[in-house]
Amino acid sequence: MKRDAIDLGTVKVFTLFKKYFIPTLFGMLSMSAVTAIDGIFVGHGIGSDGIAAINICIPLLMLFTGVGL
Repeated sequence: MKRDAIDLGTVKVFTLFKKYFIPTLFGMLSMSAVTAIDGIFVGHGIGSDGIAAINICIPLLMLFTGVGL
């Protein structure tokens, strides 16, 4: 199975932007939704200590995600 190759040196920037924008947007929206839903469940289940723990860990998660990407 052959994959489509994208030559980043010859394709127009706007075309590349359109191609990568939608998957990136859905990925970031899903990460935000997971964070919000996690906060709701932890807030109802554990309380303010759980929310504090999430607020400490989320910046680390974002840092690791950024380095991984």
